[in-house]
Amino acid sequence: MKKTILSLKEAQRAIDESLVPNGAELVELHDALGRVAASPQYALHALPSYSQALYDGVVIARMPKKRKGKRYSYSLEGEIAAGDIISRKCLSGQAYRIMTGAPIPEGGYSLVPQEKITISENRVFVDEEDAKTAGAYIRKKGGDCRIGTRIVKAGDCLTPADIGMLADTGYDDIQVRKKPVVAYCCTGSELVGHSADSGNGLKVSSNRYRLGGMIRICGGDVQDWGSVDDNRRSFEGRLARMQKQEPECIITTGGMGPGKYDLVQEVFSTMGGRVVFTGVELRPGKSVLFGVLGSSLFFGLPGPPSAVKAVFQVLVRPMLQRMLGIETPVQTRAVLTHDFSSRNSNMPRLLEGVLSHRAKGILVRLARKNERTNCYILCPPGKWQMRKGASVTIYSEEPPRWLAQGNYQIF
Repeated sequence: MKKTILSLKEAQRAIDESLVPNGAELVELHDALGRVAASPQYALHALPSYSQALYDGVVIARMPKKRKGKRYSYSLEGEIAAGDIISRKCLSGQAYRIMTGAPIPEGGYSLVPQEKITISENRVFVDEEDAKTAGAYIRKKGGDCRIGTRIVKAGDCLTPADIGMLADTGYDDIQVRKKPVVAYCCTGSELVGHSADSGNGLKVSSNRYRLGGMIRICGGDVQDWGSVDDNRRSFEGRLARMQKQEPECIITTGGMGPGKYDLVQEVFSTMGGRVVFTGVELRPGKSVLFGVLGSSLFFGLPGPPSAVKAVFQVLVRPMLQRMLGIETPVQTRAVLTHDFSSRNSNMPRLLEGVLSHRAKGILVRLARKNERTNCYILCPPGKWQMRKGASVTIYSEEPPRWLAQGNYQIF
């Protein structure tokens, strides 16, 4: 197979050109939390959809009769409670006792709270100042949101507030992006599924758990096809069964070297896979195969867990976000909080880092050994020293806020 080695930017561009954004599906609002809006949604109803009372009290009409002592007198015509459907009007000189949340009748000019009124023999007495305050204590129709106001935009991860607003403005369901389905298996005759079986040349296939978690927090549905021996027939059969499920993406780990039992590239080509590139100028993760197998995008990742994690963040995760229509960039800039230097390297390197968000922006430092990390720092080739305060490129591992996790299925 002819080797096609691309820079990181070239590889990312090639993946973008190969993918197709996922289609949409209709889900009820109860199931929409964390899903990605497929298109902008605009208010179908005004909010509130009718003018309503903000306090218990009386609603009065305009132009009342004036009484001595600068008080106004109204005829008490009845009572309106929340949930009442009203057709009556509030005419000049009339008043209705009204409860919080109840609809304001046509002609209702102002609401006077309970503690500011006097009622005697079906008459309501209100001070002049309160009677002349138009719209007091009334939540006007459309005051919070008018018909046609945009509620969410395409690519938004739906929050509880978004869902509540959609319900308020006339929606029962919403079009969201379908979750991309990602099938994966780990190659290696030495791999086992449980720690109890490890030892004596066998080790746990930790990439199964690592990949499953990373795919799910990126919003993808997982098809876990386990581990497969370094045997041509076994691997080809496993890959054929994975392909038959028609996932949006297939990922394998291991088997990417030049050794006798490294079979991924050869089997991929034998099965009719179209190669886009066979490597990336990057450490860790130089040995990466990307192509198209049937209707599925295909990634052949290296075997070492550190390389799997790094390559996933800079190549696979951006692809999944693009499939979902999420515009939040994975790559951004951050300011170093400590000096650090790099040993000489003939290609860019990814170093694990710890980022934090501050009022002044994003800060980052190099991670200590065995420390929990949340980003990668992209370091240029060569030998150099970075100073505190320098701006560097980072790839965040933090998923978009509110993005719903994908489902997990073992095959």
